[in-house]
Amino acid sequence: MILHAKYENGKVTVTDKNIPEGKSDAIVRLVPQASTGDGLLSLAGIWADRTDMEDSVKWVNEQRQRENKRSRS
Repeated sequence: MILHAKYENGKVTVTDKNIPEGKSDAIVRLVPQASTGDGLLSLAGIWADRTDMEDSVKWVNEQRQRENKRSRS
């Protein structure tokens, strides 16, 4: 079961409304919140105008093949 929660000042507060009754052990994994400012999300789309990357899967495969050939030489 996944429960959504907020972590602030050393406290975890579950934000889900429908929590089943009972007892259970839990492991809490903190996941950083996505940033809309200076974080990685601000990098989204910076290659949108590159014509050589229109098919990203093909481009990555070509780069990998090129690197494999280079490392074998």
